[in-house]
Amino acid sequence: MTTTTESVINIIKDINPKTEVDAGNTGAVLFDLGLDSLDHASVLLQIEEEFGIKIPDAESELLVTVDAIVKFIGDRAS
Repeated sequence: MTTTTESVINIIKDINPKTEVDAGNTGAVLFDLGLDSLDHASVLLQIEEEFGIKIPDAESELLVTVDAIVKFIGDRAS
């Protein structure tokens, strides 16, 4: 079974395979790891679809690390 963190990392890598994200740097800012703003929007759309959640625009600006995204998903699931 895949964890939420692994799922988020897989989504990011599917959107941009050159992104240097892995389980060891989930606190790093995604833009510093190779994502651009279009990739970021695509990642968040895919997360909405996969996890069945809605990410408000105001929140999306704060979701710039894997850790922040995972926490957001967890908060919505509970």
